[in-house]
Amino acid sequence: MAHPTQNAQIIGKTRSELIEPVQALSSCLLLGLIRDTRSAQLKAEDRYNHFFTSPYCGISCFIEGETRMVSPNWNNGEALPRISVQGPNTVPLLSYNPRPLYVIGFAFRNDAFFALTGISPEKIKDQILDGQQILPPKLLELINVSLLYKALDEAERLTAFQSGLEKLWAQTRTSNFGRFGDRVSDWTNYMVGQLAKSSSAKSARQFQRTLKKISGLSQRDLKQFTRQEKMFERTISMRGGEQSDLSQIALEVGFSDQSHMGREVRRITGKSPLQINRLIQTKESYWCYRLMESYYG
Repeated sequence: MAHPTQNAQIIGKTRSELIEPVQALSSCLLLGLIRDTRSAQLKAEDRYNHFFTSPYCGISCFIEGETRMVSPNWNNGEALPRISVQGPNTVPLLSYNPRPLYVIGFAFRNDAFFALTGISPEKIKDQILDGQQILPPKLLELINVSLLYKALDEAERLTAFQSGLEKLWAQTRTSNFGRFGDRVSDWTNYMVGQLAKSSSAKSARQFQRTLKKISGLSQRDLKQFTRQEKMFERTISMRGGEQSDLSQIALEVGFSDQSHMGREVRRITGKSPLQINRLIQTKESYWCYRLMESYYG
């Protein structure tokens, strides 16, 4: 059975919660996420959702309510598909929920997503697509009879989905998919190591091409995301009471100086370091940032 972790953030009557995948899916899933605003009376400004850049592919199931992209305007103002498939996003995202929302989503390790679906993350990078149109029939059927099945409560939905996904993954996975840590660097190092051993990536050009096909990202992109994660972790530790100066953090995580780190924060979030710290602490719409703080904290 899938158990929500302790990393739950409850602001008023909204619920934002991380789901730790069952161990058998540790080489396939990174984490799950629940967002439920059905019991909240939110002002218009609190119906927005801010997301930072992410290297992972994901599947989101909108059980109740809907989401519309604001920036980038990927769907021309239309509601996102009920089963939405998202590739790695290299720009910060902003969406809006016109009415109460209940959504469950899962982030996949990209090489596992490729093996499971046959969809190259490179082809869906910086896009949100209709899962009904692109997901393989067995996975689509599983989603419909678990996450979107109205007769089930939340715990039953999560258990049914992960149990079914275990079976699909057992049929798909090969010895190349091992278990490793839950950080971008863990996944990157494992994937690069496995690819380096592969006969399909003999030359440097073949290696880079294959890496982009299975991850959606270049080796340079992956290094940037690894540095982003380290910066996030280090900043959280400082906020918890450890006294460190930003210039030292910048050097520790691989930036040339504090200004370089500031530019990277703006690329990832769309805001300056000072702005983003204030918004995380004060705005409901930055719930995802708070949730990930608990994940990295």
